[in-house]
Amino acid sequence: MKSDGYPTYHFANIVDDYMMKITHVIWGFEWLNSTPKHLILYKMFEIDPPLFAHLPLIVDMQGKKLSKRFGDISVRSFREWGFLPESIVNGVSILGWAPPAHNDPKLAEKSMREF
Repeated sequence: MKSDGYPTYHFANIVDDYMMKITHVIWGFEWLNSTPKHLILYKMFEIDPPLFAHLPLIVDMQGKKLSKRFGDISVRSFREWGFLPESIVNGVSILGWAPPAHNDPKLAEKSMREF
C-alpha cells in the first residue's frame, strides 16, 4: 500500500488481471522492467501468471512514444480519412515485425510468402 492508503499499481494490476481472468498481457517495451515484480506477486499469491509479450514502441518523428494524450493520431482519424478497417488492422499487426534473417535471399523470399 502507498502512504495515502491506495494499493500500488503493481499490486492492483495483479488483482485486477486475476479477477478479470486475463490470460495474455501485451505491453509496450517500457514495461519490461516491471514484469519481474509482477511475476513475484503472482507467485506470492499462488496465482498462475498470464503469458506476457512486450512489443516495440510506436514513436513519432522525434522518437517520442505516440500518445492520445498529446494529440497523436487515432484509429478514428484513419476511419474518417477513409481507411478500411482491414487496412488499419493490417498496418497495426505488422508494426514492429521484421522478416526472418537468412543468409540466402531465396530463403527469406520463401519465408515472406509463407507468412
